[in-house]
Amino acid sequence: MIIHQKPQKSKRQLILAVTAGAVGLAGGIAWRVYSQTSHSSSVNPNHPAFTDPAWQQMIATPDQKTLQLKNFAGQKLVINFWATWCPPCVEELPLLEKFYQEQKQNNWMVVGLAIDKLASVQQFLKLNAISFPIGVGNIELMTLSQNWGNLSGSLPFSIVIDSNGVVVQRRIGKVKESDLEAWKAII
Repeated sequence: MIIHQKPQKSKRQLILAVTAGAVGLAGGIAWRVYSQTSHSSSVNPNHPAFTDPAWQQMIATPDQKTLQLKNFAGQKLVINFWATWCPPCVEELPLLEKFYQEQKQNNWMVVGLAIDKLASVQQFLKLNAISFPIGVGNIELMTLSQNWGNLSGSLPFSIVIDSNGVVVQRRIGKVKESDLEAWKAII
């Protein structure tokens, strides 16, 4: 009786296969990190991210002027969607203010977009020291937050955009100090 056995791979072939797989996985992870990180201090106005209509949108401010996100192109940007009637939103604003004060010299900008009534935001800002730009709106800002990944429409909602206009992080819920540290590390 003749028994045919399948040839077994040598130990060396197995080690080479595992090593090649690990190298491929590491390369894929490195490429993902590289492609999500800004690598140049110069702004590419032709970058596809800046053609998004969000960058052109005119947003009302509490002092009845307008805010346009394209004015922050080329900066590392935290956009925080919040409301005066949202306790976690109000609780995180001092932390965002502190981050802004500490990081503005490092090309970071924080923009708060209040999905709220103008009078409520104006009253809130009289009582709270916020120096970063604030925009106010309703449905248009909720639509903007949903377009940037806030599918549930929850508040607070924050995104981090690199200097090329690419969203690199999203956060539903109250921002923590650890979030801000992690965001600084990725861009």
